[in-house]
Amino acid sequence: SQWTLRWVGFASGAITGGVRVFAGHPFDSLKVLMQTGGKIPNTSLKGALSLYRGILPPLASTGVLTSVSFGLYENTRLVLMKRGHPDTIVGQLGIEFIAGTIAGSILAITQIPLENIKVIQQTSTEQRSTLGWIKTLCTTKGPHSLFRGLFPHLMQSGVGRGFYLAGYFFLKAAEDKYLANENDTEKPSEKMLGKMLAGAGAGISGW
Repeated sequence: SQWTLRWVGFASGAITGGVRVFAGHPFDSLKVLMQTGGKIPNTSLKGALSLYRGILPPLASTGVLTSVSFGLYENTRLVLMKRGHPDTIVGQLGIEFIAGTIAGSILAITQIPLENIKVIQQTSTEQRSTLGWIKTLCTTKGPHSLFRGLFPHLMQSGVGRGFYLAGYFFLKAAEDKYLANENDTEKPSEKMLGKMLAGAGAGISGW
């Protein structure tokens, strides 16, 4: 039912967000250190664990925010499907892109303060808690400093998510069109490998 579809988006988003943070945070730390000229940790256990510095802000927020984002995407998509043209590939791609952009933009606005704190914790030699850094920034630079870099973050998380979801839909449709086998009991896009390939390709298009 549509009621079930609306809540599945929230539940799947919460699970996906938590798993993504644990798996991706070390790579995100390496990216930030390389971008800012920071010292890359060695391959020891201590060095590997240091890549998880600053994980608390995204871990505390990403599960909830991704859940909200998935839920907003699913509900927006359902509304657009009633008013758009989901019977054509172009119409469906437009629906996926708009729904993804709206959901991603709302997520970006609420996420940017913790994203900024995360980067500071990843690159600073000072050891402070998340609340400690928030207090420091608000006191020294003003509350607006928490939203520094909002526009590029909107482009990445908003428009980028629109491209990701549109790309994901397009690649799954292409798999079903060109890789379908009449002997298969399920579509290529419904198989785990098909979903992984579509997700990987969509991730590249989103970036």
